[in-house]
Amino acid sequence: MTDQRNGRTSTRRVPIPSGRETSIAGAVARFAITGLAGLGLLTFLAVQLLSSRGTTEAIRDAKALTQVAGRGIAAPYLTPQLLAGQPEAIRAIDGAVRTRLLAAPVVRVKIWNGTGRIVYSDEPRLIGARYPLGASELHALRTGGVDAEVSDLSRPENRFERQYHKLLEVYYGMRAEDGTPALFELYQRFSSITASGNRVFRTFFVPMIATMVLLELAQIPLAVSLARKVRRGQRDREELLQRAIDASEFERRRIARDLHDGPVQDLAGVSYTLSSAAGEARAVDPELAAALEQTSRQARESIRALRTLLVDIYPPRLHSEGLIAALSDLLSAFTAAGVETMLDADPQLRLPPGVEAVLFRVAQESLRNVLEHAHAKTVNVEVRTPEHHALLEVRDDGCGMDLSAIDEEEHFGLRMLEGLARDSGGRLELESVPGNGTAVRLAMPLD
Repeated sequence: MTDQRNGRTSTRRVPIPSGRETSIAGAVARFAITGLAGLGLLTFLAVQLLSSRGTTEAIRDAKALTQVAGRGIAAPYLTPQLLAGQPEAIRAIDGAVRTRLLAAPVVRVKIWNGTGRIVYSDEPRLIGARYPLGASELHALRTGGVDAEVSDLSRPENRFERQYHKLLEVYYGMRAEDGTPALFELYQRFSSITASGNRVFRTFFVPMIATMVLLELAQIPLAVSLARKVRRGQRDREELLQRAIDASEFERRRIARDLHDGPVQDLAGVSYTLSSAAGEARAVDPELAAALEQTSRQARESIRALRTLLVDIYPPRLHSEGLIAALSDLLSAFTAAGVETMLDADPQLRLPPGVEAVLFRVAQESLRNVLEHAHAKTVNVEVRTPEHHALLEVRDDGCGMDLSAIDEEEHFGLRMLEGLARDSGGRLELESVPGNGTAVRLAMPLD
């Protein structure tokens, strides 16, 4: 329900499922496609998560390797003599590094002092060179921590590593024998980090995907069972609806027949009797004759009202000549009242009896409301059949109404239309502009 005041459109919609039978294969296919889409999304997220996690774990392993190498290999040689650059100390640690540490994936080893001077490297051209240390390196140097980052091979201190294209450098803060801070640094091929991450990824990815696929396959039989239950329920509902429509039509026909054969015939007899009595009494008692004639006229008016009611209850032209003829009959009352009417529909249009009955009832109630409440000058009725649907629209240029202020108890006709559309599997929409008319639209599925 949407409401816009001050002359703007007020709309009341009653959306109803189309009533089209659900295909088990189609429902299961939609379920499977949705599941595969979800599986694809989960797979993408899993790839990203596992790849990131694998790389993180590989970098953590590289940090652990650097700490173990620093403590087990470099620490015994980290002496004041090495920090002072004495050749004997450099040769001692170089032998240990080359025999015990310098192998794949490690490609370079450097040891720095606190001033940024390289006191040892397996690349002898770097020994004694001084370069500024970064903030993270200085932090590790002071705190004894460990950190890692992708090497910036454009920096001068890394010019001899450019042949490796991409490296991970891990630095670890240590202390020499005399307590002097030093920075132990290892360079590893980044491809080894990627390979280690891929191993972690493969370890978890295949079982996880296999589990999700098995879960998807296990749900398909459940989806088939559910779809069958839904289809059975839908068919039962449609059968009950059809029975209700048939029963309603039967009752309308029975009531119309009983009214025609009973009260209408009785009133016709009373009218003839009163007319005859009035003729006989005219010469004897003129006042009595006038009263009898007045009563006879009232009886004839009651007969006309009952016959109109019979047409409303069970319109014969709807069943014999179709919806368009019956709508023309409804609009004739507006012509007699001086209201301009227009019926836009194919005169040869024939629809399923149940659909025609619902469209006629909605049009009948809508036109009754227009005639009694709208004070309209023109009324348009349109019937179309696009894309397996029957569309009915009744539009007038009357006083309109504020749908948000409708009292449901008073507007029984509106509630009846909504219930009729809902029970018939259609979709009803009412649109009204206060002071500028009302439109009633009904869409009914044809299959």
